[in-house]
Amino acid sequence: MILVKEFAMFAFHSTKNQIQFLNCWQTAFAPKQLYFIYVPTAQQRRQICQHYLNLFAQHHLSKQIGLITPQKAALLPYLSVEENILLNLNRGFTKKNRSWQRWQAAHPTNFFDKSPRDLTASERFYVQLYRNLLIDKKFILVDTNLAQEKPTTVQTLLTALDRLVKTENCTLIFLTANTELLASETQNRLTHIPFFTAHQKSLNS
Repeated sequence: MILVKEFAMFAFHSTKNQIQFLNCWQTAFAPKQLYFIYVPTAQQRRQICQHYLNLFAQHHLSKQIGLITPQKAALLPYLSVEENILLNLNRGFTKKNRSWQRWQAAHPTNFFDKSPRDLTASERFYVQLYRNLLIDKKFILVDTNLAQEKPTTVQTLLTALDRLVKTENCTLIFLTANTELLASETQNRLTHIPFFTAHQKSLNS
């Protein structure tokens, strides 16, 4: 009986802490939005991503946060783009699954017929994004500059993403050194790094 009571108290406090943390997080990063933070170097972006991942892990919320990085962009060349997206999802998604078919109907899939080696940077971005969304990630950190893409391509992508975050109820946080991208997104461009104050010295060193 004592063990059950102690476990219940632990579960209560754990849930309470999770709610408090998520409330604080969503004060900084409101749901269904795109955010852009200037981070000049790849090392600094990795440092911030790891810090945020650790924060969610400390609150037992790792399942809610995802990551899009150049390191995760690799695709298996002998699989189709669609098969690469569905790989290791373990959620019953298959090419013939109705849920997957409905999901495809609501999102851009015009690049699915391409060979993985022929994908553009923005299409590789979509592959990682879809992987995150299909496992219900609500907060997705994006370490990408998209600098190799044309400005019109990037703007088209951002317009599509602005719609997507609202339909999928998720938040995308871009950590980027792309000044053109930042200049075009003044509304949701942050001049500070939330939850990272204690680490600013090491970041700037």
